[in-house]
Amino acid sequence: MTTTTDTICAISTPPGIGGIAVIRVSGPKAFEAVRHIWHGKDLASARHASALVGEIMDGDHILDQAVASIFRSPHSYTTQDTVEISVHGSVYVQSRLLRLLIDTGLCRLAQPGEYTRLAYLAGRLDLAQVEAVADILSARTAGAHRIAINQLKGSLTTRIRELRSQLIDLASLLELELDFSEEDIEFASRARLELLANDIIGQIDRLTDSFATGQAILTGYPIALAGATNAGKSTLLNLLLDDDRAIVSDVHGTTRDTIQDTFKIGETLFRITDTAGLRDTSDPIEREGINRTCKVINSAHLILWLIDHRTSDSEVREIWKQLSSNLAGHQTLLPVITKTDICQEVVDANIKRIKEILHDLSGVDKIPQETPLSHSISDAETLQMLRDTICRIAAPHTNYQPGDVVITNERQRQALLQARAELQNTHKALTQGLPPDLVAHHLRHAISSLATITGDITTPDLLATIFTRFCIGK
Repeated sequence: MTTTTDTICAISTPPGIGGIAVIRVSGPKAFEAVRHIWHGKDLASARHASALVGEIMDGDHILDQAVASIFRSPHSYTTQDTVEISVHGSVYVQSRLLRLLIDTGLCRLAQPGEYTRLAYLAGRLDLAQVEAVADILSARTAGAHRIAINQLKGSLTTRIRELRSQLIDLASLLELELDFSEEDIEFASRARLELLANDIIGQIDRLTDSFATGQAILTGYPIALAGATNAGKSTLLNLLLDDDRAIVSDVHGTTRDTIQDTFKIGETLFRITDTAGLRDTSDPIEREGINRTCKVINSAHLILWLIDHRTSDSEVREIWKQLSSNLAGHQTLLPVITKTDICQEVVDANIKRIKEILHDLSGVDKIPQETPLSHSISDAETLQMLRDTICRIAAPHTNYQPGDVVITNERQRQALLQARAELQNTHKALTQGLPPDLVAHHLRHAISSLATITGDITTPDLLATIFTRFCIGK
């Protein structure tokens, strides 16, 4: 359990061998704990943000030469006295140094995320900023990094607190009415309340809509490879990943489970999933694979529907029947006619035939559909055309402009949805002329839901869930 009276220590650099390793010691006894194993200039007399060169002593022996960086309270990350010891990145040196510190009896091993938790408890960070720290650590693209930095600077916090402030002002007026209920005085204009509730619902909708963008940028724009068995899905996966990630075989039903990986085109991250081929089967294992395929199709933003150009009209229609039943309606469908390097004498006629079938399929007009592409494993030009098309489709969903406020995780989204539901109840109570105590009740719950995003209102379980996302040294 995190306490502000404990002194904690942990390795803050990635595990394993490296050029250097950093061990962070933070707490009221940080200087005293390090002094027990330090040979060099006195740490207690060092200025804030200074670095001292010395040696780490293991009894009478030198463990390693080291640099101790000094951060004095309240100007450190945790707001407590902190010493960061840089040593050579030997696994032995790291583990031995950590053991020497703990053996002083003055500090203990930090818990996951405990340094950041101390920063939160001290008021240096709010909960949205804490989650931004985790996003910075996991950022894999420039876009993901920009979103996290913007949130760390307080963009989301500012927006949420502005919304809360407006609601608190009106809720306080409603509470005042309750105190003067016998005098039948109306402090809060019902018309103004209705307008404000609608306005904030609109702002919440824009924030919740940004979740798809945030997730696409942070974890990768989701793509599903779908189609019949042996249509070339695994081959295309390997080409896009530039790796033999999936087994490729002429045997139908080779892929029986989903295979997921990520790749980048420029600065855009894509999360692609190869799936089991759609077909009728009595094999229970393959059937389960197809069930998983359906879930992937439903959650993807872009579905690449691979169609072997030799596929018959009836087979195309049958696959579309299975595919369309699992589409959520918000995705983009990109048919890719494959294996066009096989049977060259009939390939053009088959491509024309399949395109005509796709145009006439029932229900296909309800899905944003891209012009079908033709793909051959031996043709680098068509593969590049496919990459370009994927980037163009993803661009509106991965485009982040500096200053945009984007929510990045499901916890934030759920809190916004709860606040929205309470504001809808508020609006309904107002239009029906219900008593002010019922209106105030829904407003209070909306305010509380927004407060959980920044951590102005929270629970121990929520904090435990968030901070366990961090490594021990952060």
